[in-house]
Amino acid sequence: MNNNLSIPSNLEEVIEYFKKYFKITLDEILEMSENDFSISAHYASGTHIRNQWCLWWFENHPYEDQFPKEKPKIVEYFNNKGITHADDMRRIILTSVYRSLHNQDLKLEEQIKHYQDYWKENGYPDGIPKQDGN
Repeated sequence: MNNNLSIPSNLEEVIEYFKKYFKITLDEILEMSENDFSISAHYASGTHIRNQWCLWWFENHPYEDQFPKEKPKIVEYFNNKGITHADDMRRIILTSVYRSLHNQDLKLEEQIKHYQDYWKENGYPDGIPKQDGN
């Protein structure tokens, strides 16, 4: 974990971070479809933010020495919205960044519902998987 990294605390800060630090140019992003952007950003920037922003954080993590003692604000932000899985957070972040850069409605509630429905269909009646390493 990079202790010097400033981790955003909400989606608005995430979008500002991407506008400032994203590896590809705004022009390149504007030429991409949402799906193309999601694919190109998934493994590079998506994996980086998932790991560096500690999206896998949970209490009593078996590798707790690699995570901050307190829950990162961005994780708390998503947990408060019913999103607990790091990959769901990452996908919502990337989709929201793309839509923001294209001046589109983020449709955040729709994105959240999509992932909660997925988890309901896969054995989590409340739509929220427990992120505890199991």
